[in-house]
Amino acid sequence: MAELAAPPAHLRIQPLGVIVQEVLDDLRQRGTTPEFPTGIPLLDEAVWGLHRSELTVIAARPGEGKTTLAMQICRNLADQGRKVLFVSLEMTRHQLTERLLVQMTQSDAWTLRRGQGTKEFIEKVQPLMSLWGRFNLRFVDGIGYTIEQMRHLISQLESHGGVPDVLVVDFIQLIALEGGLQRFDAIAEYLRALKELAMLHNMAV
Repeated sequence: MAELAAPPAHLRIQPLGVIVQEVLDDLRQRGTTPEFPTGIPLLDEAVWGLHRSELTVIAARPGEGKTTLAMQICRNLADQGRKVLFVSLEMTRHQLTERLLVQMTQSDAWTLRRGQGTKEFIEKVQPLMSLWGRFNLRFVDGIGYTIEQMRHLISQLESHGGVPDVLVVDFIQLIALEGGLQRFDAIAEYLRALKELAMLHNMAV
């Protein structure tokens, strides 16, 4: 008779009583504010922030501000000392950083894009320089187009300093098609893998 394969290392089979106690301990520690608030009061009231082991999808038509919203949430969480990783499949880390600075200084992105107002913009950024030491926000570009790349990235982080509290992937329509999958099926599989990572590493995605 063939031997049964060993269960995955992360699999834990526990008696219900043990799980109940863990749930009660978690409830005792739960505060009256979201663990990962978005920083947008109406949104936090509706969804109670982001949650560990859960996958949240921001969906809208092109150009309606999905990346800007994600960036605002990341900024709020990083300002509270949370470890945030922003993986971009669309923009470079320099473009993302410029967008972040524009948002924080309430500057006009179109003016900067045309090479105007740079002196005033830099002057607005200077007082923010002391923030970066405590801002645990990291931008990553050029990776994450496949499920395996994303798994490898999280595995590397786990080996070097730990996984983030919150992972943002922007945006999944740009994933690589693998194994002959149609785009709809590929996106569904990618989302399933992100949900798996969220649960496996106890992070909000």
